[in-house]
Amino acid sequence: MKWERTAIVGTAPSWTLTPWTDPGLNVLSLNDAYRMPGFTRADAWFDLHPMDHYWYPPDVNQPVFAHAVPTGYYARPKTHIDWLGRQTIPVYLHPQYREQCAVAGTWPHAVAFPRLEIEAEFGRYFTSTPAWILALAIMHGAKDLGVYGS
Repeated sequence: MKWERTAIVGTAPSWTLTPWTDPGLNVLSLNDAYRMPGFTRADAWFDLHPMDHYWYPPDVNQPVFAHAVPTGYYARPKTHIDWLGRQTIPVYLHPQYREQCAVAGTWPHAVAFPRLEIEAEFGRYFTSTPAWILALAIMHGAKDLGVYGS
């Protein structure tokens, strides 16, 4: 994967401005952004939340409100684990993903996110997955960084 030109794509409305057709752009995305209509590609995926703290809404056709998600849990579609496992791109997961989700330990493209290496380089103050991704991209030599949907 070439990191020099990297786009981090989140889920806020500006995600639609991502230059999807630029073949020299390394597109990185996260969580369940793949569900958005028009999301066309990613070169690596990130879900850094503890896999044993995913929460699956009982009704996929209803909106999920923050107060409905148990404290300390992260809402994901019921098919999220299967989707992650089918990927052929690197899938960066929580550093202890093998202990949190046995099946994830069998995925050939699963990568333990290098949290300790990033903290050694930049310090310990990170408050979001895009911030962690940004630090990883910089560690890999990114010179041209775009952030969409944040």
